[in-house]
Amino acid sequence: MVASNILHQAALELVKMVLTVNRKLEFTQGFDLVLVGSVVQQPEIKDEVAHRLAEANVGANVTIPTQPPVFGAVKMALRSLKS
Repeated sequence: MVASNILHQAALELVKMVLTVNRKLEFTQGFDLVLVGSVVQQPEIKDEVAHRLAEANVGANVTIPTQPPVFGAVKMALRSLKS
């Protein structure tokens, strides 16, 4: 019960942060929100975040990466070598 409450509160705080960044950056269209890390990828957290952002109607597409973080780093390094 206590752990579930902590996870619920963490999801709400994440939503607050996303909404703040969305407002400050003045996004006018939808955006991808990529959840990285074992805690935020738990269905209880991911679903809560997606649900709250859908209620806020900010056009967030909540996703989980399909590749490990190092994949993106290597991709960026290869791009910089080509430039």
